[in-house]
Amino acid sequence: MSNYTNAMAQRIIEAAPVTRAVAETLASDFGLSVRSVIAKAVSLKVYEMPVKVSSSAKSTKKDLVQAIEKALQGESLEGLENATTASLSALLMSIQ
Repeated sequence: MSNYTNAMAQRIIEAAPVTRAVAETLASDFGLSVRSVIAKAVSLKVYEMPVKVSSSAKSTKKDLVQAIEKALQGESLEGLENATTASLSALLMSIQ
């Protein structure tokens, strides 16, 4: 048995795209949990997932080593990628 009437389902569809903020409002109006509204929106194919922040935005060890090499005017620092990210960041900051 569903907790949702046809009118409630229609209201979710009309609110498309349903984000978490929209789901919170609808949940409050319906007297149901946010997770329930999100699940219903997913089943109705109108839920919009939040955009995840890519971890590639952070500097990788390889990027840090390349930046250090550039700061040292092309000196080859092969093997430096085995150092910790914190150490590489500190080294880069100290030579710039």
